[in-house]
Amino acid sequence: MQPQSEPSVMKAVFDQLKEAHFDICKHINFIDITDPSRSPEADLEKAGIKYDSILRFTDNSIKSLADGGYTMASADGYTVNFLLDDAPQSAIFLGSTPSGISQEDSESLFWTLQILFVYHELMHAKDLKIEKNFSLSDRKVDLVKAEIYADISTLRFFAKHQKSGADVFRNLYAAGILGRAKTPIYTRIFNGITKSFPEAQLKAWASNSILPPKTQ
Repeated sequence: MQPQSEPSVMKAVFDQLKEAHFDICKHINFIDITDPSRSPEADLEKAGIKYDSILRFTDNSIKSLADGGYTMASADGYTVNFLLDDAPQSAIFLGSTPSGISQEDSESLFWTLQILFVYHELMHAKDLKIEKNFSLSDRKVDLVKAEIYADISTLRFFAKHQKSGADVFRNLYAAGILGRAKTPIYTRIFNGITKSFPEAQLKAWASNSILPPKTQ
């Protein structure tokens, strides 16, 4: 048997994460996330995922997501929560060109980015399952805490496995956090992250990232 190439290794890691979290999310799909005609219903139907209704949550502490600088315009993935036979479920949709990178550009980098994005979204699905920051009874969410939870969980996972080569993912994720726009909502998220991972630590990791932080 020939040794796996690096892209094949990254794809295998992605598949392992999917399998390990199958109890949290059974549906992970790739879509053109830039399509302006998209909707949760349309994405589920296009993927052939059965659902009864979409679970929509509100955060009364945030008057306007757009005014707070939190939009799907720059997202590389998102999670749709829905009900099927009265049971809450999640479906993850990942952009087909994460951070503008296609498989043709760099297959290895493509899968490296997808690993980060899918783990982050899996943590949102887990959050719903354990109702840490989501409340199914009244359809409420603490959006900032939910994002902090997903970010910290992702950093902790890859930091924990850094001796197995996961430092590549950790460093790239830290760079992604530092490169986010300094909008009101993302500033609150960043301040929450730095309570667990100080900014100096994030900058140290990001300095070794295979991609530099984006400049906003």
